[in-house]
Amino acid sequence: MQIREDDLTGKKIADFLQEHLENMNEITPPESVHALDLDALRSPNITFWTAWEADELQRMRGTQRNRFQKW
Repeated sequence: MQIREDDLTGKKIADFLQEHLENMNEITPPESVHALDLDALRSPNITFWTAWEADELQRMRGTQRNRFQKW
């Protein structure tokens, strides 16, 4: 498995995130949807990581700096 910092420009990750967001909006009450769209995830204060097995996306995780961190 390869884990890498992801710039979110690849088609597979974009398609996966779009499907995830659409699914969340379909099955979850609006006040409980806590998923960000692709543009929001590309914010400079968010670091996004993906895990790949060959060319298949396995996992993803985003971390956001808070105002007290000095990265």
